[in-house]
Amino acid sequence: SVAVGRGSSDEWNNYNAQRAIEWTRNVLKPFTVDYLNKLPLVVSEAPLFFTHASPWSPAKWKYVSSLDDAVDAFSFFSETIGFIGHTHWPMIVVMQDEQSFRISETLYHTVQPGQRLLVNEGSVGQPRDRNPLASWCLCDTEKMTVEIVRVAYDIGKTQSAMRKLGLAEFLINRL
Repeated sequence: SVAVGRGSSDEWNNYNAQRAIEWTRNVLKPFTVDYLNKLPLVVSEAPLFFTHASPWSPAKWKYVSSLDDAVDAFSFFSETIGFIGHTHWPMIVVMQDEQSFRISETLYHTVQPGQRLLVNEGSVGQPRDRNPLASWCLCDTEKMTVEIVRVAYDIGKTQSAMRKLGLAEFLINRL
């Protein structure tokens, strides 16, 4: 939605992604694109922080694709749990007392005293972790838990619909 609303540059997306963005812009009503243009790039609602790509440069579509990137990302938000996307790679990064960082071995985590999290919830489509299941996140701010959930969906039906719409075979096959 960020790419569709705010526009994006070919330098930020591969050819197939750029064509999909253009296709989406063409099928949306102008008021929908206008609405997307007005959405903020960053939302902070303590204890949660949200941005699509990197916290250090939300408008530049930078990827948080390594533990080193995640360590840097913590410096750009102060909330307890930060949510990012863009890489379509589900993971939970745990920061312990600003000195220790690790990628959680599970897709469920309860925030302990002194901890902060950086969460990439994955994606409902176009997975990059070779797991075709849809990925979404459930966060409970009362219990301070985060769970990344994987669910099956009718991939064949989705691929068929994408073909009928003329979307790129590369994107269809990646499902």
